[in-house]
Amino acid sequence: MEIALNGYDQFAFAILNVAQPIIKKQTDLLSDDEHKKLSQHILFGTGPKIIRNSRSTLTAKQKATMDLFQRYSEIDTSIECLRDTPIYISRYPYTATRVDKSRHLNQMIGHHFNEIYIFLERLKRLKQEIDKHCIRTDDIQSSSNLNNIYKKAEKNLKSISILRARHTHHYRYTDDDLDRFSTLNLISNHSEDRAYQYFADNAYKHNRKKWKTIATNNVTSIEKLLNEVFSDFHKILFTKTGRLRFYN
Repeated sequence: MEIALNGYDQFAFAILNVAQPIIKKQTDLLSDDEHKKLSQHILFGTGPKIIRNSRSTLTAKQKATMDLFQRYSEIDTSIECLRDTPIYISRYPYTATRVDKSRHLNQMIGHHFNEIYIFLERLKRLKQEIDKHCIRTDDIQSSSNLNNIYKKAEKNLKSISILRARHTHHYRYTDDDLDRFSTLNLISNHSEDRAYQYFADNAYKHNRKKWKTIATNNVTSIEKLLNEVFSDFHKILFTKTGRLRFYN
């Protein structure tokens, strides 16, 4: 029984399937000394970060494959970081430290927007890498389709990216609810009247719930977009049998 994959998982399966044999071959070609240096870097952080394989025999097509794999891996890291942000927003792990709830929540909201921005930038880099692949293979129609796919994705995420650009490039994001919470938190920290602490706690719970919902909805929207975009990317890059389309 075959399991139907969504667009993103389908692309991930295909790119991993073509990249893994290349990675294994290059690893097998490492000399004992190169293996030792690589192990030292991975395990202890010592030695060179990049090992120049003296027996590397990557073809132009294999290098192009690995460039695509690298851009995909950046996207995968980015979407996983985005999926983490609602959890960061909903938790406060700094009791009995100088980090207060107001600043922590504001920082996590900013982090959420920043991860969206990083995702968009990495999606652009992958699109550019696929476009280079299309140009190298004289696939002008796919290159044109690719631009249309990316423009559609960019348009769908325009409101989020503009929100980030307007707020976090120049000053931290805020709104009326966050301003109210920040003010109540400031007063409660310098007042003996416990009523202010009560209202500050309620404001924190309200903002935390609100922003967890916003972050979760943003992630859900991006995941839906990701599946649509990568389904199209898969059609451009891969044949029905899962091979990369190399025409030349």
